[in-house]
Amino acid sequence: MFSTIHSLAQTLLKVAATALFIITTYTVISFTGDISTGLDQGFSQERQVDMYHLTDTLVDPEEFWNFRQSQEQMETIASFYQELTSSETFTFLSIFNQPLFAHDFMGGETFDASFGTESGGQGEYIDDISGRKTRAVKSIQLNQQAFQFYGLTLSSGSVPQWNSITPQSIEIPVVLGHDYQEIYSVGDIIDVEYYFRETTLRVSGFLEEGSSIYLQGTFNTYLDDQIVIPYPQSLSLSDSSAFEHEGILFFAMIGGNIVAPQGTSEEMILSSLSETATASHFHDYTLLNVPTYLIEFTLMRNLVRDNLATLIALGVVITITLGASLSFLSRALLTQRSHRYRILWTSGASLHGLVKKNTLYLVGEYAACAGVVLMARLVLLPNIQNITALTVASLMLSTIFITEAFSHRVIIHRKLVKPT
Repeated sequence: MFSTIHSLAQTLLKVAATALFIITTYTVISFTGDISTGLDQGFSQERQVDMYHLTDTLVDPEEFWNFRQSQEQMETIASFYQELTSSETFTFLSIFNQPLFAHDFMGGETFDASFGTESGGQGEYIDDISGRKTRAVKSIQLNQQAFQFYGLTLSSGSVPQWNSITPQSIEIPVVLGHDYQEIYSVGDIIDVEYYFRETTLRVSGFLEEGSSIYLQGTFNTYLDDQIVIPYPQSLSLSDSSAFEHEGILFFAMIGGNIVAPQGTSEEMILSSLSETATASHFHDYTLLNVPTYLIEFTLMRNLVRDNLATLIALGVVITITLGASLSFLSRALLTQRSHRYRILWTSGASLHGLVKKNTLYLVGEYAACAGVVLMARLVLLPNIQNITALTVASLMLSTIFITEAFSHRVIIHRKLVKPT
């Protein structure tokens, strides 16, 4: 009785050790792959740049209002934007985080523009003009260059057609952050007030979880709870009745970051901007250096690389430890079973039958182990869609089983046919 319980305990320990061995291998491969992909995407050589912040200097409200009432002045800012985006010296990333006033919004308070701040925000309210339930929600507006620079990708849906969007568009395709996937679907519409104009947003797709950009000194501004609105590729005027919307939009679009290859001289940047201003006749701008971007970029990249090395080293140590434990338990179980096999052998049992009996024991053990691994993968482990890690783990489990079955056959034959 004691021998049976002891054998069962060893078998359960072996199943647990094997499952942990496979799970550890799977997790290390999965996280290593994800971190490596993150390094390639988030810390690529293309993003190791010098960055400057561009903004207008029309801070006086009356001066700002008068500028937006003049079609001639508005044309200069439209031309200025076109010159910025076509520069061969730098790349212009137009980014702004103006909240949207969404009507009949289906999300909760976590999407509020002021959620998590000391003010707490207004929450949902009834709009005086439309009479509809309205909520100020988080939103990022950016141009195509910014979208591509930060390597933003979708988990579902499609990227908006940037050339289909104009300053006069009253329906705009948008991308929603990952947290919106349980609330809206591709093709759904959201009615909002966007820069003082009632606009319909149509959901084009959803961002990958954890997508982020650099915004206002924060290296990783996550977009999971944001509505991402694509800016028009070019600016054009309609008529003076739309200047309220277009004036705000145009000024928002010239606010952003200028990025240039590391080492590009400030004189070259300023000279190129001066040429841009001369060509467009818009001179009301200033340029601010953003040295923290490159510092944070380097620090975070090194931190991620250090953590990756630590993770791999820890994974290797755990894997070796579990592998040694697995080998010990396997040999202990075989030694215990060999005593029974010898009795059966002397009683006339065939060697083939005993090997088959031992193989069936192994099949049961590894089937239980595969069940534990499968349940852990579905319930506990991240990245369950990581096919590479899953394939490697499956191959390792199969290899361990085949190797053990073959070695046990050799050992049983040696112990029974040529007992020591």
